[in-house]
Amino acid sequence: MANISKIGVVGAGTMGHGIAELFALYGYKVILSDVSEEVLKNALDKIRWSLDKIGSKRGVPGLADMVLANIESTTDLKYLASSSDYIIEAVTENVKIKKEVFKILDKHSNEGCILASNTSSIPISELAEGLKNPGRVIGLHFSNPPILIPAVEIVLSQYTAKHALDTTVKLVESIGKEYILVKKDVPGFIVNRINIRIFSEALRMVEEGYPHDLIDKAFIHRLGFFMGLFETMDLVGLDVVRNVLDEMVKRGFEIPKLKIMDDMIKAGKLGLKSGEGFYKYPGPGIYSRVSNPPTDDMYSIDITRIISTGINEAAFLIREEVSDHKSIDKAMKRIMNLPMGILEYADEVGIDIVIEKLSSLHDKYGDPHYKPDALLEKMLKKGYLGKKRGRGFYKWIYGEEKFGPVNYYKHHDYALIKMNRPDKLNALNEEMWIGLRQALEYADEDPGIRAIVITGEGRAFCAGDDIKVMGGWKDISDAEDFFHNKAAPLLTKLLEVKKPVIMAVNGLAFGGGMEILLFGDIVVSSDKAEFSVPEVLIGAMPPMASTLGLLLLGRRILPYCLTGDRISPRQAKDLGVVDIVAPHGNFWQIVLEEVEKLRRAAPLGIIGVKKASNAIKLLAMSSLNIGISELIRLSQTRDFKEGMSAFREKRRPKWEGR
Repeated sequence: MANISKIGVVGAGTMGHGIAELFALYGYKVILSDVSEEVLKNALDKIRWSLDKIGSKRGVPGLADMVLANIESTTDLKYLASSSDYIIEAVTENVKIKKEVFKILDKHSNEGCILASNTSSIPISELAEGLKNPGRVIGLHFSNPPILIPAVEIVLSQYTAKHALDTTVKLVESIGKEYILVKKDVPGFIVNRINIRIFSEALRMVEEGYPHDLIDKAFIHRLGFFMGLFETMDLVGLDVVRNVLDEMVKRGFEIPKLKIMDDMIKAGKLGLKSGEGFYKYPGPGIYSRVSNPPTDDMYSIDITRIISTGINEAAFLIREEVSDHKSIDKAMKRIMNLPMGILEYADEVGIDIVIEKLSSLHDKYGDPHYKPDALLEKMLKKGYLGKKRGRGFYKWIYGEEKFGPVNYYKHHDYALIKMNRPDKLNALNEEMWIGLRQALEYADEDPGIRAIVITGEGRAFCAGDDIKVMGGWKDISDAEDFFHNKAAPLLTKLLEVKKPVIMAVNGLAFGGGMEILLFGDIVVSSDKAEFSVPEVLIGAMPPMASTLGLLLLGRRILPYCLTGDRISPRQAKDLGVVDIVAPHGNFWQIVLEEVEKLRRAAPLGIIGVKKASNAIKLLAMSSLNIGISELIRLSQTRDFKEGMSAFREKRRPKWEGR
């Protein structure tokens, strides 16, 4: 990089002094300017505080003095302009003020000096218009804190020359940063356009009555965000967010009216800087991490609704050739520290689901920005739905297999096993027991599979053993063959499978359909599901629930084994049968969140946990065998025959001796 040794930074506020510190830390001479000596002194004090922390952490005493020796401060903007090789403007987010600064810089700087703006929302072309050499103007958008965020946005205006871009790229790389190129100059660029959509939708949900901390809990504990949306807004400053919004709205960016934000700003609740925003802090500017422990009610938050608005904006950016899908996801992961890219998320939940969420919001509110982008509609038409079809914004590994009445789908790195007898409520006949075992074996042997999801087609997860099959047993050998040669091999495989198994209970889970949940590792239930082990009502017994269930869950399962009473999803969770109760409308998204959590876990750690838990369950197999033997014995009794007859005739059974 030729002849750049001195960096000018205009504006000594939060971003300005952070940028100055970053370049000085990498050995550049820096001139930092602002309107008053008091502002500059305050900025240098903050830089020293930050450097003292870095020096202490790195074990470098005297780091602050060494780095501060590289920083010169001045209130003379003309001096900064004439003395710098590369200038970064970081003044307040006001187009009029920024344009005045650029006029001075243009007039007094050397011809070869690149003029960059750290604006977060104002188009670079507007700042370059009217200057002698608009080709040397470029956007260089750092995020807060500049020293920690690993990537920046480089924004091209309609005037930016190749020399300005090449110089900026080399400069960014020299300070250890990655960059995301914004090819077209749109208000808010990439990160802020997407963030504003997401923040706005979260704010709208608060206005609808959802608690802000519940939304933050959902993003932190369900999606793995480092920080919640409202905590992020507090740190940025609500007034800053409002200013960014205003600048974007002036340029045609449509958002809903956000009364809650305006009311908080009027009340002086600006976030961390004022000591209170959505959360309270120890004092103005005194940061204390917000405590947001997980709670069951966080599953009531429709995360996909919020993120779909950001996905829609990303689709617009791709269609308008502002950026591409990989760069957008890189920006959101490396700048916003998201655990996965926003378009990776779209492919995970499905483009059809994203469009469904947006269309519902458009129908409800009528706001034009909810209308699904033409790119999303085109993808839907082509069948590019994401992982569920092998193609979305990305290409994924996809495959289908059939094992009798069991459908098997490979969705890149997880297997979906679906019981497919919806007209029989997915009842477990001989072919179903065998098919489930074969599908499990197929998934377990695939080295590319990280998790296995088992669910049912239609309105039931599984209604238990097929009554028609059981009623057709002629003698005890038929019952023994069914349980020992069809059912037991599946149960054994469930106890040996190396991959984590998620049971996704989308509807009725009765009898054996509820009992096989005991063999799963994570059980997610729709809030409209229903559970029961009603075998005693037909003269049989629940062999798994009354043995393995009693050992794993304790005596609280016993009353349900004795009475056959129905169990709600909440009761099933209290019993320990279910781990998560999900709103029915967002059930599948929450299942996929659990898949994503398993992806983030260490594979060897998962193997260790599986070995230990399977070993414990295998110890209970002897009691389970007793239960199966007892069920086989009962299958030959008068009670069982009367129960079968009563069930078929839809009447109450007449038990012997009653």
